[in-house]
This record gives sequence, structure tokens and C-alpha cells, in this order.
Amino acid sequence: MCGIFGKCNFQKEGLIDEEQIRSLTKLLEHRGPDDEGYFFDTNIGLGVRRLSVIDLKTGHQPIHNEDKSLWIIYNGEIYNYLEIREELVSKSHKFYTQSDTEVILHLYEQEGEDFVKRLNGMFAFALWDKKNEKLILARDRFGIKPLFYSLLNNSLAFSSELNPLLSLQEIGKAIDFDALSNYFSYNYIPEPNSIFTNIKKLQPGSILIYENNNIRIRQYWDLGFNIEREKTFQQYAEELDVLLQNSVKMMLRSDVPIGVFLSSGLDSSSIIAYMRNFIKGPIKTFTIGFDDKSYSEAKGAKAIAKRFETEHHEISLENNLIELIFNSIEHFGEPFGDNASLATMMLSKATSNSVKVVLTGDGGDEILAGYPTHYVYKIAALYKKIPSGLRERFIKKIVEKLPVSTDRLSHDYVLKRFVQGAGYSFQEAHFLWKAIFYDHEKEKLFTDRFKNLIPRNNSFSICEDYFDRVKNEEVLNQLLYVDVKTFLLSNGLVRVDRMTMANGVEARVPFLENNLVEFASTIPCRYKIRGSITKYILRKLIKDKLPHGITSIKKMGLLLPLSQLLAGKLKPFIEDTLAQKKIEKTGLLNPEFVSQLLREHFEGRKDNSRQIWNLAMFMVWFNKYTPVF
Repeated sequence: MCGIFGKCNFQKEGLIDEEQIRSLTKLLEHRGPDDEGYFFDTNIGLGVRRLSVIDLKTGHQPIHNEDKSLWIIYNGEIYNYLEIREELVSKSHKFYTQSDTEVILHLYEQEGEDFVKRLNGMFAFALWDKKNEKLILARDRFGIKPLFYSLLNNSLAFSSELNPLLSLQEIGKAIDFDALSNYFSYNYIPEPNSIFTNIKKLQPGSILIYENNNIRIRQYWDLGFNIEREKTFQQYAEELDVLLQNSVKMMLRSDVPIGVFLSSGLDSSSIIAYMRNFIKGPIKTFTIGFDDKSYSEAKGAKAIAKRFETEHHEISLENNLIELIFNSIEHFGEPFGDNASLATMMLSKATSNSVKVVLTGDGGDEILAGYPTHYVYKIAALYKKIPSGLRERFIKKIVEKLPVSTDRLSHDYVLKRFVQGAGYSFQEAHFLWKAIFYDHEKEKLFTDRFKNLIPRNNSFSICEDYFDRVKNEEVLNQLLYVDVKTFLLSNGLVRVDRMTMANGVEARVPFLENNLVEFASTIPCRYKIRGSITKYILRKLIKDKLPHGITSIKKMGLLLPLSQLLAGKLKPFIEDTLAQKKIEKTGLLNPEFVSQLLREHFEGRKDNSRQIWNLAMFMVWFNKYTPVF
């Protein structure tokens, strides 16, 4: 795992500033504390910080081919590199390292631009073809590894994170107001935009070719749903079993110790169960516990650790939350409102003391249908059959008057969110059930100045575009596709990548192995969800391997007990961060509306914790980066 940075300039008189490349690459040192390397030519400079995981001795980057006409810097892991290497050796390719990085170069040399389709792994890389003066950027199928780029002034600059690009004066810090508006709806910045106008994210499953000062981007893979022939449930389960086992086995390829982020959930516990087929000695597992039992997964994680005899580490909530907040925003480089990032940061920090690689359960919910929103649309369809007058004048008013609870996903919170979204189409409801601020709330939140700067104030349009791509698929598969393209890509995977890499730890995601995902997309929807039982096929498959009751535990995740924290130890921080004068100073947000949200929450009239946290993370980012508008 690494951090990469580079710049290519097709102005023949414009030479690359070597010192600039070196200094900006050093900003990625946390992603690669073990090694650094550089390549310079007349119109290109490549820099890499390396976290050594495979081929510790000879895997130094940048890596070149036999005649040094091809050079590569690379962030990630290719899980099928040994198989590809063997094939390339049989075709007379000569290798000077044992690394997966060198395999990418020779595969390009052998197959041209289509080579990236063969790679099974998580990756973002830059490949310089010196003979053809062509720079190739590529990103893995699911966007597990990040890659930002900016095309300005006859040059292309790229980076694993935002900060090195922001240090280039010509890029600037102009805000993309459409992206910012979307943040207040989604809690993150949906791809391909970043918060900055002049910086984009290369989308997953895509390759960018830059030559003669022109770029062309093409998608080499997309998630599809194709059930070619019906199989029995048992046949699907058996094939899923084999693929999960193969995926975990591949992701154990490492020359350094491996651990697991363990929750009480189905996905990470399944990974532990499969790891036991290949590892007989101690497996290091890590979980985080909270005093509030409705949020804590410590008890379930402890039961799983005991069942598989792991070397278990339970991390407690740290007291330096404010320091963690500022640290996390620095690594995201843009507003990011998922409070699970703090728990992930704590886990990563503790993990880094004993392992360099962790396996996580991310992606399981999006490929096998693990969220309540994956079946609630059916309940909403029944709800809409109730006469509208009865819904609006009776049911809605009763739900709105339910007492506020600070428990995680309390009944009052769930019912209120359900009623708010249930009257819409299943596509819009899927968006609204997750939204932080609805459009009518953003009308109150945004100043007139902000509203005038937004090209179109319709954040649902992002989801709508993805729904249109799969409009002929079953409803559940449509929902899964949209979640892969939005929530998984721009929230879950971003959180895990930035927080683990901030601590020099590589996170691997077995549920997003190529063959496993492609197979999961062929599983009939009735085997993914049965009634309100999510991930039905996985629960049945893994039931006998796990401690009793684990497969029936409701999904929880790494969310902090936010309502209590905001009313307790974080209250002074929140009141200071969202003070009226500071809000007013942005010129973007309405201080009266923000104050109203705070009063309602602190007086116990509404649980506005998600909205308050979203606003606070924006303000922390705004104050740190001083964007331009």
C-alpha cells in the first residue's frame, strides 16, 4: 500500500520541478512510511511513498520494465499477480522483483490498454509509456483505492489524496458548489467531483489516458446483473462458499502480519471463520466498545473471538475526540460527515502497533443486501395503499409526536424517517431515508448567496442517473447498484482507506474480490433477502460456523453514540464550532437555522445529531482549508 503523486507536462519548454515533486510526495508519508522513490524525465515526475507489504527487499518503486521504457508507481495489491506472472514468464517476460507492481507493467506491455481488465485487486496506479509519451492512470473496479487528478495549464497532476494537489498554486481552492450542496444531503462528496472545482476523482473501473495534452477516460468494467440459468439455493450457497474461501485465501498473501477489524456482524465474523481454514496460529482481532450497549459490538465480537481463539483486542473510546476530528478532516481533505471515521481511526491506530494489514467486512452489505433499506421499500408500498388522508392526518402526526430516544436507530427515529420517505417512489425514498438534509431543509439552511451559486439544487439527480442505468433490473438489484456507486464508493471505502492509511495500515476487503462480486450479482434476489432477513444466503451458509445467535444480530456498524456525545463531552466543541458568528462568516449558511437545530437537540425535542455533526464537520473543514468563492 502506498501514496502516489505525479505531474506530467506537455509544454515542451515547461520542465518538471523535481524539488516540488519530492516535497509534495512527502505529504503522503503516512500512507507509505517505509520507503520513497522517484522517476523524472523531461516532461514527467513521479513520486511514491511505500508501505512495504509484499516483496519487502526488492519491491522498491518506481518500477520499470526490461528496457526502462515503461515506469510505474502504484498504490494497492493485485491478488492474482502470481498467476499472471507465471503466464508472462512463459511468454519470455523477464522480472527483476518479486512484487505485484512489476506484473502490471509487463501485462500492459503484453496486452495494451485492455490489460487492466485482467487485474483482480484494489489499486490506483500511474504508468508512464516513455516511447509513446503516454501517461495511464487506472483505478480498481470498486474504487477501493483513491485517485484524484487535475488538468490545468497543459499539465496533468494526480495524487492519492487531495492535499498534495491543493499545494499546487495553479489548482487553487475554488469550491464546487454543486458538490458542497450534495455534501449536505449525502454526508460525503459523491464522485466524480471533489469539493474543489479543479480537482476530480477518477471513477472506479476506469482508465485515464493522457497524451498530447488531451485526456480520454473510458470505463473498463461495471457492475451487472445476469442470472443465466436457475440453480437451487444449495448450489448458490456452495458456490458462494468456495468463492468466499478463495477470496480470503488470496487476501492472506502478505510478507507482514495480518489482523481483522472484528465487529459482532456477519461479514467480519465470516472472514474470521474462513481465515481459520488457512491460519492455525493466533489471529489478531480488533474491535471498539462503547458504554452505550445499543451502539457497542464488544460483546458479540468477544464471543466470535472466543469461538475462533483469536488474540483479541478491545479498544475503548478515546478522550481526545476533538484531536481525532481535526486529524481525520486533514486526511479527507474535504467535508466528510460519517462519524464512524473516528472509531475507524482509533481501531487503525491501535492496530498499527502490531500489524500492517487488516481484513474488513466492507462491501458485504452492498453485494448481498444487508441494509434495512433493501427491504423497507416493500413495506412502503403497502403503506402507500392506506388512504392518503389517514396517512397524513393520523399516522404521520402520531409518529411525529413519539418521544425522542438517543438509542442507536431507535423506533422513533426509524419510524419518522420511514414516514418522511414512504410517500415517494422507491428510488426517491431510498435516497431520502439516508439523506441528512432534505431539499426543503436546505432551502432554510443555505443563504441566498449559496443558492445562487448552485447550478441545480437537486441532489437526488445523482442517484437518479444510476437508477436509470439499471432500470430494467429487479428493484433490489437497482438498490444494490446505487449503493455500490454512492454510499460504498464515496463513504464506506473512503472512510476505511483514509483512516487506515493515516496510521500506515493497509485494509483489504474480501467481499469485493472480482469473482465473488460478479457471482453475487447473479444470485436471485429472493436468496439475498427473505422477508426482513437481510443477507439470507450468507446467514444460512455461515450459521453453523459461528457462535449461536450471531447470525441473527441486527446490523450495527461503527457509529459513535453521537447524541450522547453532542449533549455531553463534545457539547462545548459543537457550540463553539457552530457559533452564530462563525456560521455567518462563511456567507453560505443561515446561522438562525443552525441555532434552531442546536436548540431542538439540546432541549431534547428532536434528535438532530446527524445534521449537527454534518454541519460541524463542514465547519472544521472550512476553517482549516479557507476555500475560495
